[in-house]
Amino acid sequence: MDLVAVNERQDQQGVPELHHEPIAAIPIAEEYRSPRGVCSIFRNRQVGFLFVLLVIFCMSLAAGLSVLFLSEDSNTGNGETLIPSSISDTVSSFPTAAPTVSLNTLRDLLRDSIEDVAPWDNTTTPQYKALFWLANEDEWTSAMIEDGHLTIPIQVMVERYALVVLFMALSGGGWIEDTGMLNTTASSCDWFVESNYDDDYECFEYACEPTGVKCDGQYASGVSVGGVLAFGEIPTEVGLLSSLEYFLLDFNYIYGTIPTEVFRLSKLEALYLGVNELTGSIPSEVGLVANLQTLDLGFNLITGTLDNVVNPSLQSLSLDGNKLQGTIPIDFGTMTMLDFLTLGWNNLSGPLPSSLAHLQNLKVLLLSNNTELTGPVPTTLSSLDLSELYLDGTGLTNVGEAFCTGETFPVLIADCGGNAPKTQCSCCWRCCDNGLDCASNE
Repeated sequence: MDLVAVNERQDQQGVPELHHEPIAAIPIAEEYRSPRGVCSIFRNRQVGFLFVLLVIFCMSLAAGLSVLFLSEDSNTGNGETLIPSSISDTVSSFPTAAPTVSLNTLRDLLRDSIEDVAPWDNTTTPQYKALFWLANEDEWTSAMIEDGHLTIPIQVMVERYALVVLFMALSGGGWIEDTGMLNTTASSCDWFVESNYDDDYECFEYACEPTGVKCDGQYASGVSVGGVLAFGEIPTEVGLLSSLEYFLLDFNYIYGTIPTEVFRLSKLEALYLGVNELTGSIPSEVGLVANLQTLDLGFNLITGTLDNVVNPSLQSLSLDGNKLQGTIPIDFGTMTMLDFLTLGWNNLSGPLPSSLAHLQNLKVLLLSNNTELTGPVPTTLSSLDLSELYLDGTGLTNVGEAFCTGETFPVLIADCGGNAPKTQCSCCWRCCDNGLDCASNE
């Protein structure tokens, strides 16, 4: 049997055909033409085929081991390269090329400035994802590191890390509005998108600030990501933004507790966390922020009392729409800078403290829908130059005539309507029936 017949036999028996030189160029010994020779050919070719497979396997194994050892700098230290499995939903993709910066180098540079580095050992954490992004995707970080040393102040790098952690923790890849964040070629101070309000639009406080990051010099002074459908918990790394003056995260789906690190930002002037799903109590550290002027925690799921909220520097305090309990503290009268105070839609109880009369700058006081607030409205409050006073849906019984002398309130609403009015008020602008069916009191 010649070699052509052997190949035909192989095809019939399912043995893979071996590629070889043209038959005419191969001398065929006579003994291989016998049936026994055919068996020898099969044995030799099968052994050869297995040998080729073994060689390929060994080469692949050697190549794999070489890559493993050569990539040691990008490993976690235990020989295993950790790529977070869920990061694809927050950043575009992982690079297939070598890392721009070694993970170990980046760890060493940041370690002394980060209080808690334990999350770096867990690939599912926002902290590890941020570190991995900086090392593997961020061209700007790569350009700022030479021979394992930073060419910029360490605080600039720490803040970039903190901002990326914030982005990862709040599912930044799913935000409905572009913030400019995680631009791989730009400084963190360029991570923003200008607001598109008309020049004649009258902005309320920080409403017209750019979306994203704003800087004073080379450090972040403001972060504004309100209403972008951010989802997640506020990371403690926000406390690393030591120059932050305003922090806007309102109108999102932020849950969990408010980290105390937020109130360690000594330059913080405005904190907007309203209309989210925050739980827990208000951290006592809120009273320690000397420059805090605006605190908006309205319409969350916050519990506890108002005892820890007093801060003499506050000008605007919004806590309505939560699950707060207890009385309004007498110490509220020490916040003499307040001009806006909303405590409605909670479970507050007891009488109104007469110390509120010390709030001589107060213009708006909203206490609506706290059914357990009781007693008359202290006549001392009539000395305030209020423009709006909301008492509907409460158990307050009387708005004295002292409120009705001289110029009446433009807006004064109480439960002075219905068949059985709960509140006596001769000068209320609108009268409600248990907080409902409000009608003009003309």
